[in-house]
Amino acid sequence: MLLFALLWGCSDTILNEVKKPSIIVAPELLDFGHLLSGLESDMMTITISNGGSADLIVDRLELEGTNYLVDTNGFVVPGGGWHQIEVGYSPETFEHNEGYIDIYLEGDEDATESVWLNVNGDAPLINVMPADHDFGAPLLGCDVTKEIIIQNDGNVELVVTDIDIMASVPPDITIDFSTAWGRIK
Repeated sequence: MLLFALLWGCSDTILNEVKKPSIIVAPELLDFGHLLSGLESDMMTITISNGGSADLIVDRLELEGTNYLVDTNGFVVPGGGWHQIEVGYSPETFEHNEGYIDIYLEGDEDATESVWLNVNGDAPLINVMPADHDFGAPLLGCDVTKEIIIQNDGNVELVVTDIDIMASVPPDITIDFSTAWGRIK
């Protein structure tokens, strides 16, 4: 029996390894946090690793989201290798943007993996109510007043440094800055 076990253990049977790719994506979420609109932008990295032994062929990336920037062209990751993707974001105003990047492998109709995106653009957001006003034809010598509200709908302090009045003849319009002139929170 021992002889049989030794003969079987030294068999010339060869196991054929099946080479195939195995995708590993990190991180699952890119959170850019808060960026000051017009002054800040950021770049973050996604790493796509191949845990298999055959080439991993990424056909394309698809981006869903506003103000994000990424190269959506495909690439090849060799067995045991990795590839990094740079994802950029530049806020344009006071905004909260979510999105995602879908990763499509060669021959697949559905995304194999996805990376979620999240960011907040910080900015003041001026709101003037009403945006325009027609005083009509007031009687000579009568004062007509109209309250104009300047409001900040953003999340960063709004600084008003100047106001221009556009009026037709006669230019008899004056401004009384009664409450909060200058800085509006």
